[in-house]
Amino acid sequence: DRQMLLMLMTEDEASIDPWPRLDWIERFWAVAGPHGSGAYVGFLGGDEPSDVHAAYPDATYARLAAVKRTWDPTNRLRMNHNIEPGPDLPAGRSPA
Repeated sequence: DRQMLLMLMTEDEASIDPWPRLDWIERFWAVAGPHGSGAYVGFLGGDEPSDVHAAYPDATYARLAAVKRTWDPTNRLRMNHNIEPGPDLPAGRSPA
């Protein structure tokens, strides 16, 4: 098995209907997506919490949520691919 990064995108002139190309990307991803895992956050098309969570292994996401809880507990910095503030880390663990 080999790892690879796959990014699908389309760019059209404003006068061209983008939906056939977008439909192709959705159909392609429906077939290819289940065979992979993870995502590069900078490539996420949306900002659904499930998409953001899928971009990180569970342990990494939990650590990032703990960091967010420490440094941004009110979730003020949320205008991005947001990670909600999570529970505190266990005693003796540093968020950084």
